[in-house]
Amino acid sequence: MYEERWSVQADALGVKSIHPSGESTMLPWDKIRGIVIQTNDSGPVGADVWWFAAGDDGSVAFPMGATGEKDALAFFQSLPGFNNKELIKAMQSTTEATFLLWENPATDKPDKSA
Repeated sequence: MYEERWSVQADALGVKSIHPSGESTMLPWDKIRGIVIQTNDSGPVGADVWWFAAGDDGSVAFPMGATGEKDALAFFQSLPGFNNKELIKAMQSTTEATFLLWENPATDKPDKSA
């Protein structure tokens, strides 16, 4: 399965994804603004659920079913404010949608009054 050829690690340092080609992407927590899931309608043929640790300097992405995903999810769920209700909504989605599961309270938010 394509998704299992991806690898992901989430720990106190940050989130790291390894593409099947061997290329890796890592973001430390102080650079991560949030954790989101994006769904699409490509399943069951394509990867229809993608995780993103999104930051200002890019993102770490991996598909549902990646090696290490269960451990990454357990780590994400330990983060204060992780939204399991949005996770459930994402798992029920069969269309193109984005679900915000967690926002990093430690990152600077842009001033919306400006």
